[in-house]
Amino acid sequence: GFEPGALAPELWVIPEGGTPVSLGQIAPAGKAEMTMPPPHRLLMTDGATLAITMEPVSATPHPAPSSAPVAAGKIITI
Repeated sequence: GFEPGALAPELWVIPEGGTPVSLGQIAPAGKAEMTMPPPHRLLMTDGATLAITMEPVSATPHPAPSSAPVAAGKIITI
């Protein structure tokens, strides 16, 4: 988990060749579940990247990441 504080982990999807789209902030520890709006589901394609950045705590998603990812991985179909 992450230490609680002024920053919280925020999950992003980055379409291949596109710009990051926030999926919202996630719990700093334990299991995280979120309901994804239909337009965001279309971004979850082969080659897209899921990334986590540390962002100021906010009730709404940020328009763009303010820091480098602390974790990232590509979406692949198996």
